[in-house]
Amino acid sequence: MKKLVKCLLISLLIISTLGSGCKTVKEKNPDYSTQPASYNINEIDEFLLETGMPLDMVKALDEQLKTYIYETIDTTKNLIFSGYNEETITFPNTDDGDISPNAIPHSELSLTVTSFKDSSGVYHIYPTFEWKVPNKVANDTFAFVLPEGWYLVPSKYNLRMWYKVSPGDAWEMTEDLSRPSTATLYGYGWNIPKYYYDGYGWETTKYYARKAFVKGHAYFNAKPTTPTPDKRICVSYADDTSSRLNLSYSLTYKALFITLHPASDDSVRFSFKLLEF
Repeated sequence: MKKLVKCLLISLLIISTLGSGCKTVKEKNPDYSTQPASYNINEIDEFLLETGMPLDMVKALDEQLKTYIYETIDTTKNLIFSGYNEETITFPNTDDGDISPNAIPHSELSLTVTSFKDSSGVYHIYPTFEWKVPNKVANDTFAFVLPEGWYLVPSKYNLRMWYKVSPGDAWEMTEDLSRPSTATLYGYGWNIPKYYYDGYGWETTKYYARKAFVKGHAYFNAKPTTPTPDKRICVSYADDTSSRLNLSYSLTYKALFITLHPASDDSVRFSFKLLEF
């Protein structure tokens, strides 16, 4: 009898051990709660002041942009503030540029650039956009290009997306778009996705496919190839207003110019700024 009980106990132990090694596979749902690392904003302000950025500019600069700069900058040593701009300067005489009859009002969309120069001569450039009114941004494109005379440092780029539903809400990070949709000799373009892929099927991304306050902070590194570089950048935004699943427009990237080619006159709005940094 004792041998029988002992055998039963051993059998149960073996079954229990084998069972504990089996894992239940659960469906993984996308997690959008991930937020960027938390930093001391006073420490960031001190860092920006040390680069030579004016105090009033440090106080006024977007807090999420400050954090993004601090997080993505390669080094905080011997970094010099190069410039911040949101004012459009005049394009030289040309037939290129914004050809859309449906320009986005500047009161609805803000386009800016902030830049720093490190001790090796590399510029750390941060173009941004921010919708001042709720807007559906799926299938939109945020893009920027430099003039001739610059070398774009490979693999040094990113676009971080933020959103909020109401003006009084706190900004929430949605994701980092680590690879541009378009890469050229002069700059980059990010097409904002209409869908996300969760590993099991395509799903509509709610914070892109419905109206919300949305902003994006991009960065890239570039080094001048001339002693006196032309420190201008064309920052643009194409707003796809169609209901198509695919883009209703295309863009042509040239040195210091981005040209819009809409499928129809009313399918897309377009805005660009030529900014100094």
